[in-house]
Amino acid sequence: MKSSFVSAALFAICVSVAARAADMPVKAPPIPSPLYNWNGFYLGANLGGAWTNGSLNIPGNNLYGGTTEFMAGVQAGYNFQAGHLLLGVEGDFDGATFGRFAIPTPTLGTVQQNWIGTIAGRFGLVEDKWLLYAKLGGGWVHSNAMLNFPGVAWQGSNTSSGWLAGVGVEYGFKPNWTLKLEYDYIGLGSWTSPTTPLLQLNRDLQMVKFGANYKFERGLPDYVAPARTGHSPESSEDEDLAKKSQNPIADLVSVPFQSNTNFNAGPFNRTQEVLNIQPVIPLRINADWNVISRTIMPVVSQPSPFFNNNTNGIGDITQQFFFTPTHPGALIWGRAMADFG
Repeated sequence: MKSSFVSAALFAICVSVAARAADMPVKAPPIPSPLYNWNGFYLGANLGGAWTNGSLNIPGNNLYGGTTEFMAGVQAGYNFQAGHLLLGVEGDFDGATFGRFAIPTPTLGTVQQNWIGTIAGRFGLVEDKWLLYAKLGGGWVHSNAMLNFPGVAWQGSNTSSGWLAGVGVEYGFKPNWTLKLEYDYIGLGSWTSPTTPLLQLNRDLQMVKFGANYKFERGLPDYVAPARTGHSPESSEDEDLAKKSQNPIADLVSVPFQSNTNFNAGPFNRTQEVLNIQPVIPLRINADWNVISRTIMPVVSQPSPFFNNNTNGIGDITQQFFFTPTHPGALIWGRAMADFG
């Protein structure tokens, strides 16, 4: 009898514990973040540098050995995404400045690019917010040239077409905004002058461009941020922004411009101007780690040490990458991964 009573009591306790366990809250699995959507139309702007290689075949002299240029412009395109594959089309138009200035002896001449236009297909691989792509298409370059040496006095303009190939990487850092870094090569035909003797300008064009695009179709769905109640001990958004703007490795996109002007430089007392364009872009690897990209691109106007004019172009570009946690604590740190100059 006693044994039956003890058994009944143990059974009742087990039932009670099981019932309480069933009523206990169960921690729900984390909701996975939605993948970035690359589909749709986009518009954007870009800036960067261009380099031409070639030679102007004047007997006994190589007048033209290349031009370094600053370029800026706009682009537009459309993307179609199928899983991890992306197909698209993109066109851009850039104004170019800073040509090769006159060389006084033994020849006199200038060569300058004015604008560059391209249209190409894009083929890419998508990994959430990252897009690695290649471009194939065509390009057009408008140039001016002037020759003035014994027996030849000529100036003219020319729009030349050629094939385009390029590669790039793009990152969706906001639902409607992406950033990209791109390298393009345009193979151009030779430009022959209508002079006697005939002179050929052999040309090609290399470009490195940094750009931002606005997507008309959102890359991420809308979400509602949790409302703050009462007086939160956390810093206000303005205070957080002020702190991030002073932190060189913060999770914040910024594009500072720094102008350095030096007067009375060189033997002709001309003005030297160095404009540093310094975009800082956080690139999210996963939920815990970021790579911070910091670029310094100097646009230089340098007085000539021999003639009363300035030579303009792009200086040495410095690229830095920092590896840093997404959610830092009281101590904010970053490790330099690479530094290219």
